[in-house]
Amino acid sequence: MKQMLVSLVSEQTIPNILAIHHFRPNELLFISTKVMEYKGKTSAILNTPDMLGLKY
Repeated sequence: MKQMLVSLVSEQTIPNILAIHHFRPNELLFISTKVMEYKGKTSAILNTPDMLGLKY
């Protein structure tokens, strides 16, 4: 069974990164705002698992 992690994007990126690292889901779904996208928070979250060898 595939797992999907649904995560809210906020100023604090570490909780999202820890959840991705702990659960290692097959898919990620981020719920974000225009402000968080402007600040590049989703990109910052996705760059970290890539460094850990998890590809999304």
